[in-house]
Parts: sequence; C-alpha cells; structure tokens
Amino acid sequence: MARPAGELYEELYEPDGNSPLTPMTRPERMDADFRGTGLTIGRHPVAYHRSELNKLGACRAIDMQQLRNGSAIKVGGWVIVRQRPGTAKG
Repeated sequence: MARPAGELYEELYEPDGNSPLTPMTRPERMDADFRGTGLTIGRHPVAYHRSELNKLGACRAIDMQQLRNGSAIKVGGWVIVRQRPGTAKG
C-alpha cells in the first residue's frame, strides 16, 4: 500500500502521484512505523482510542494531579513489553 506523506513531509513534492498502491490509513501507517523502526513520529497510539477511553471513564495522566490521594480511577494503556521474573535456573 502507498503511504501518504505524514506530518513531517506534508510539503514534499511528488512529481507524478500515480502510485499503483492504495494509500495507507493513519493506523496502518503507525503500525508500519512500529514494525519497521520500533517507533512512530505520528500521533500517539492511544490517540486512536481516546474517545472510547473517555466513554469508559478512563482518567488521563494529566488529570490525575487534580485527584485526591486514594481516589479510585480507571486507566487505559498499551502493553509494549511483557516481562517475567527470572528463575533460579536462569
């Protein structure tokens, strides 16, 4: 699939624009970035799920400073690494 220019390259001139590939969606571009480089310069991955998290009552990190200690909250996130404790045998 063709990948349209992201925010960094919006002004980049493409001479013909006749690519046979279908343009990628923003989530597809993000996925391709992570698979290819391990990072993305586009939107934060959680941005694609923000409206759903808001409907579920998830608290944003920036809003936590306004809460009283001991408040019960809901949070959402993305698992980026799974680790297990070491064993005696290594």
